[in-house]
Amino acid sequence: MSFGGYAQEGGRVVNCAFLNNTFLKNGVLSGTDAQIGDVNILWASTCTLKNNIFYVVKEPKTNGPVALSNIDKNSFSNIIFDYNIWYTTEGPKKIHFIVDNNKISGFKEWQALGFDKNSLFVNPSLRDAVNYPPGLHLRQTSKAKNAGDPAFTKAPGETDIDGDSRIKEGRVNCGADE
Repeated sequence: MSFGGYAQEGGRVVNCAFLNNTFLKNGVLSGTDAQIGDVNILWASTCTLKNNIFYVVKEPKTNGPVALSNIDKNSFSNIIFDYNIWYTTEGPKKIHFIVDNNKISGFKEWQALGFDKNSLFVNPSLRDAVNYPPGLHLRQTSKAKNAGDPAFTKAPGETDIDGDSRIKEGRVNCGADE
C-alpha cells in the first residue's frame, strides 16, 4: 500500500485512517516498478494505521523483509502505528523499516522509536497465507483475535470481510476478519 504525495510540492495526504486491514505479502514485485515495503509512505501527516495485520515477505529488491518504506527525508510526520500485528518468517530481528531514508532493523528497534507500542510481532495464524486466493480468516488460536485497540468504536454499519459485526467478544480483532 502506498499513500501520500509524490513530491513535497505535489500534494500531501492528511488525516487518514487505515484500520483493520490484512496486508499479505505486498511489495514483492521485481523490476523498476517494484514497491519497497508493505507500506510506502511519502509526504503524509497526521495519519493512523491501527488494528492491521502486516505479513511481510523477503523482497527481491532489498534481499530482506521491508515492512515500511519512507525514503524522502522529513516527508512523514505524526504518523501513528499501534495495535497492529507484524510478521515475517525471517523473524523479529530481520524485519526492516525505512524512515527518512534510514533503515531500522528489528521490531524492538522500531518500537523504540515510539511506533507500535501496543503491537505484537507474532504469526497471525491466517487460514491460508500460501495459496491464491489467500485465506484471510483467522484461526481460532490466532493472537490477532481481540488484539486491536480496546478504545476502538465501530462506525454504524461497519462489518468485516464477511459482513459480520466488526466487534465480537468485546474487543476488535486485528486484520480484515472478525
